[in-house]
Amino acid sequence: MVCVLVGLALVVLGFVHTVMPAVLQVVLGVLIAGWGIGLWLAPRRWPLRAVLTVVIAVNLLVVIALFIVGGLATPDTTLRPLAFAAAMVVAAFGLWEQVALRKTQGAGGSA
Repeated sequence: MVCVLVGLALVVLGFVHTVMPAVLQVVLGVLIAGWGIGLWLAPRRWPLRAVLTVVIAVNLLVVIALFIVGGLATPDTTLRPLAFAAAMVVAAFGLWEQVALRKTQGAGGSA
């Protein structure tokens, strides 16, 4: 649900206040919202452990990409702090998902 809301916010902000080229911002918003919808539907088709593993891997790539974008952004733009803040949020979600993945292993999981 969070990804859908973030995606929709990026689309709306793409028309109101852009922090990157408007077309890129809208496309990213649509992709993020689509990812969120896919995540919402994924546990119906695949085991939760598989979904969590994929999401954690994608989150790691997104955090790296956001740090790169933040590092390359001009210091006086709003893109830099937004990219770094988004990286922190995605990393926090990744840690939470890692905890959830560990809980799916149950008592019989390997040490």
